[in-house]
Amino acid sequence: MTDKLQVELIEHCALITLSNPPANTWDRDSFTQLREQVAQRSPASVAACKELIQQSRTALEKGLMRERELFVDLFDSADQQEGVSAFLPNRAPQWKNA
Repeated sequence: MTDKLQVELIEHCALITLSNPPANTWDRDSFTQLREQVAQRSPASVAACKELIQQSRTALEKGLMRERELFVDLFDSADQQEGVSAFLPNRAPQWKNA
């Protein structure tokens, strides 16, 4: 997945929006910087984080249980192995979304 496509996917999924900012509002530069950082992460982990954020807004206990489940799922993924393999030699990971 290209960086541009990842950024568009993140925006589409409304992980972060400018239209409904929190009380401590973000300026466009801060938003763009964070969006670019998120776009470099594994798509599977970004999706899991988004799910946890949305779920924890309504039921924290249920969200914490789901966090444990998603952590186990992500830990067994090819992206987790790639992240560790890329970290050790200090190279950019090549996410497979798997």
